[in-house]
Order: sequence, then structure tokens, then C-alpha cells
Amino acid sequence: MNAQTPCGVVEFETDPVEERHGTTVGEHVTAIVSFPDHHRESAPFPYPWVYQNAEETDPWSSTNLKKGSFDIALQMPPPGADVATYSPLIQYIIKHTQSNGTTDLPPCPGGK
Repeated sequence: MNAQTPCGVVEFETDPVEERHGTTVGEHVTAIVSFPDHHRESAPFPYPWVYQNAEETDPWSSTNLKKGSFDIALQMPPPGADVATYSPLIQYIIKHTQSNGTTDLPPCPGGK
């Protein structure tokens, strides 16, 4: 690991504007990561994360936000997406994400 290697846990935030089609929601998600020198960077995913039956499945639904803190799985790019056009940070996160949506970044120095 070097000073330019993201580490720790990837955090996700959503834009307050969502795409709603019936009970399906598309969330605009931004990833936030830490670095060994403790600075943080963020980048938006260039595709919406889609949740069918959103009130139950969308981690940011009013129902699920009442449950408190919980893990959120990364949604991989849609089939045929050109990941090479994504920001370097999003590319790195996707490259280090398993098929179940968990991202495996090295621990940050000092446990962050």
C-alpha cells in the first residue's frame, strides 16, 4: 500500500434526487474512501443503483433508514458498460469488489 491507495471501508451516499418508476427506484450514489494519510476522496457512480420493490430493498428508503446503520452492497455496472470511462476511483473500487457487492480494500493505518 502507498499514500495513493484507498483503504478501509467504502462509504456510500445518495443524491436526494432519485429516479422513481412505480415501486422501482434508481439511486444516484457517490462513493467515499479514505487514504493512508487520512484524507478522503469521493466520486459518483456514473449509473443509478436500481432497487425493485424499493421500500423494502433500497437501503435509503424511509423504512430502511429507520433501522439504523447496516452494510450496503455495491451494485456492479450494467451489462456492456465501458468501465474504462469511469473515474479512476470508481474503477479501483469496482476492481476490488466481490460478486456479492463487498469491497475488499486494505485496512488503513491506525484502524480507520
